[in-house]
Amino acid sequence: MKQDRPIGLILPEHQLNNKKHAVRALGYIFRAALALLCSYGMTRFVFDSLDLDIGNGFMLAVCAAMCAIFAVMLTDTRLFVGGSVVLIAATVCFIGLHGDLLESLRLAAITVYNQWNKRLTALGYHSASEDIIDISKKRMELGLAESDLIMLAFVLVVLFFSMLCAISIIRRARLLPLLGVGTILSTLMLYFGACDDSFGFSLMLASLCGVVTLCFYDSIYCKKKLVFAALGGVRESADSRRELDYTLRVNSSLGGWAGIASALLALALIAVPMRVTAPMEDIPEISQPVVRVENFLTALARGEAPAPTGLIFGGSTSQDTRPTAAERRVFTGRRIFEVQADVRFPIYLRSWVGTDYVSDSWRTASYERIADYRDTFGSGFSHEYLTSELLRAIDPSLITLNGGERYADHSELGYVTTLVHIDKKAPTTSLLYMPSYTDQRSRLLAYGSHDKPLGRGYSNYYDGIFTSAEYVFVDNYTVLAQLGLAPTEDTAKNIASLVQYYSEQYNILQNMRVLSSHGAGDSELREAYDRLSEKETSAPITLTSGYTFPSGEDSSAWRYAYTMDADERRDIDALMDNLSLYYEFVYDNYLTGCEQFDKLESLVGDICDKRGINMRRSSQSYTGRHEIVTAVIDYLSENMVYTLTPKSPSAGRDYYNSVETFLFDTKEGYCVQYASSAVMLLRAAGIPARYAEGYIAHNFTADGDTARYRTNVRDSNAHAWVEVYYDYYGWVQYEATTPYTVIDVPDEPLGTEEPVSTDTTAPDTTVPTETASKTTDKPTTVPTDITTADSSDMQNGSGSAPSQTAVCVIAAVLAMSVIAVAVILLKRRGDIADQKRRELIRLALDDTLGKDERRDAAVRIGDEIMKLLACRGLVPLTGEAPSRFAARVDDTLGSISDLSFAAAFRAIQAGEFAHTVTRDELHAAAHYFAHLYESTLQGASTARRLWLEFVVLA
Repeated sequence: MKQDRPIGLILPEHQLNNKKHAVRALGYIFRAALALLCSYGMTRFVFDSLDLDIGNGFMLAVCAAMCAIFAVMLTDTRLFVGGSVVLIAATVCFIGLHGDLLESLRLAAITVYNQWNKRLTALGYHSASEDIIDISKKRMELGLAESDLIMLAFVLVVLFFSMLCAISIIRRARLLPLLGVGTILSTLMLYFGACDDSFGFSLMLASLCGVVTLCFYDSIYCKKKLVFAALGGVRESADSRRELDYTLRVNSSLGGWAGIASALLALALIAVPMRVTAPMEDIPEISQPVVRVENFLTALARGEAPAPTGLIFGGSTSQDTRPTAAERRVFTGRRIFEVQADVRFPIYLRSWVGTDYVSDSWRTASYERIADYRDTFGSGFSHEYLTSELLRAIDPSLITLNGGERYADHSELGYVTTLVHIDKKAPTTSLLYMPSYTDQRSRLLAYGSHDKPLGRGYSNYYDGIFTSAEYVFVDNYTVLAQLGLAPTEDTAKNIASLVQYYSEQYNILQNMRVLSSHGAGDSELREAYDRLSEKETSAPITLTSGYTFPSGEDSSAWRYAYTMDADERRDIDALMDNLSLYYEFVYDNYLTGCEQFDKLESLVGDICDKRGINMRRSSQSYTGRHEIVTAVIDYLSENMVYTLTPKSPSAGRDYYNSVETFLFDTKEGYCVQYASSAVMLLRAAGIPARYAEGYIAHNFTADGDTARYRTNVRDSNAHAWVEVYYDYYGWVQYEATTPYTVIDVPDEPLGTEEPVSTDTTAPDTTVPTETASKTTDKPTTVPTDITTADSSDMQNGSGSAPSQTAVCVIAAVLAMSVIAVAVILLKRRGDIADQKRRELIRLALDDTLGKDERRDAAVRIGDEIMKLLACRGLVPLTGEAPSRFAARVDDTLGSISDLSFAAAFRAIQAGEFAHTVTRDELHAAAHYFAHLYESTLQGASTARRLWLEFVVLA
């Protein structure tokens, strides 16, 4: 073997007897089998996604036949050229004999396109039905059935996939074409949630692992330059070229063993997950990271906060709707958040709002309505912010939380102001799970802080749903929130007093605004205020707590005339305009009905009549609105049964939606049915109401270290509730689900260092006596619940729980990813070590080296030689003389070159102990090192050789 041959390149043909043709032939067959696995997986994945019924046995047989043909063609260049010529000639002849072939191919392509649009329509993308092309007339002219065109398309698809996989795998692996086609197919099908069967996708994934292994193998043993150099031939020699071609074929064939073994190992790892039948949007471990990436990329593309849901693994059905059909619910107990607060009553984290109830599903606003909403109010607007600004304009003390305070008690108006600290424990989308009545002026705060900004912005995507493109990278944050309490009769009275006070102020302000718009100065505004305020003869307006709204020089109208500058007056003008605009928006959007709405109108009328409530008159007042809401909730509590395993509807009863079924038939359900029914009954009474869902944080425990309360929010804490609009004040949340209405605030102090009574820290959220008396037979803790089925918004822990096989899917993917990364890193490590080894030998053979450089090189080569000897079990014994160790090595290894180890060992000793190393001694050590390395690897098994080359000696 020549000295200039590349070191470390071991050719598999040298490890086998050339007569063992069966081993090489079987390796080539394994490469073809890997191509078959890949092409069959792609075909199965596509046709399952298109919902086309092609027999699996027939599909496999056609794929196998195609792959076999291409495998034979690829065995030799002449066969490939000849086969290609035959195929082209046959195609031309067939077209000549059958002139309608091209038209048939065109119709086959249109048939696939139509099938894709039909599939999208079935998934909820109803606009896709408009893109279906009618080709029935053309088919009849050609005498072809749709099944004939589908079969023709099938053959063409198999032909394309088989050719792609064969060319990319059989002779030498090329990952890029397969990765490109596979990525396009997977993204397209999974983006729209079209594939319900994971078998084809699993085969694609397993075959990809085999191709990665082949690419790694071929980069070592099928690279022409390296193999040619290792053979030591002359490039212009015909014999050398023949030997090179033969060696490449042998090496390529043997690589089939590694490729198919890797694919089968990957297939074994995902054998159990392949049986998963749940849609992929039901597997949070898969859908969450993809949704996170998609939302962030969408935000970058649009330059704004993206929609609170992702389309990948969801489709438009789960993005825009919430099915309300009652079905069994299962939970994993997975943690979604940890919530900390200075109060202990339940906290609602809203994530979705339903606008219209159609075809047994809640629907959010269309994108057009969302765009109109944001054009009208701006992306930074929210109704919580509007409510807080109204209170701030009336009296800043109603909204302020001073720096040293932990909360502000405004329970007389149905809320407390406090900090809420949210720590994510699971990946989420750009959707912000925020407490109701969020004070948007303070924005997001750094986790655990009182006034330190987080530096992450967010916007109101639509009517109380907050999103932030930056939120996908934020794991925790703090918000200053106005937490809603369980409404009472006193709350309704106080809100009525608040709006009455605002109306009186509004009358004065509106007149002054008219004057200001006509160019009136400060003096004219003050004269107008004095004149208008004298006409106000009502007594001071007081809340049940004894708080009296500002009057005289403390009122907002007086400040508007006497103390406000132009900017402050514009803020008041904008507030008044927004209050009126939002009032109109609510009544336009949250009073829509549903199928059989007249039955609900009749039922809510009966409910109010039994309570002695005049429904039409009471729905227009604040106290009356609360009475109707309470009557509806009481009716549900008394007549419905809470259960996570509701019974099926009665046979022969055909209802339009789950609300009708729940109210008039089964009378069993959970929060989705309770909240949906309450919303539609209230709308039937003329009260704007909406369906809201998210999570409920409850069961807080004291944290002595921080003097806060904390709780874990799990997937079982997903919940749905009702929000009712009080004119000009805002939305007030009501709990419609029976077990939740009996949660009491624990009678405990806030913390050990700062004991405070419950009356001060956490206003009483116990339901009114009348309601509580009717629910005492219900459980006193929050039940496990769920808001909706299969929604990508709630995939952060809720939705249908995946089976344990879903975890296996992730484990398999992660395992294969780790294996692939490990292989790449080891290959890289081996390449670097081989390069260093070559450089060291080249350096040692350089005659221009100085004395010190020769000694350093000798020491380094000595270390490498001793490492190689250790791999072969040859190490100096205790007390063994160097000369005896050198003789033992030569006796054990024999002559591996024209030099013995004893001669090379003299150079090693000279480098370590002498002041100089001669050129001849250094050359002898370098040659011995090179040949010892090759002989060590050649004499090892394949597994040990790889272990030594890329781990031990790297």
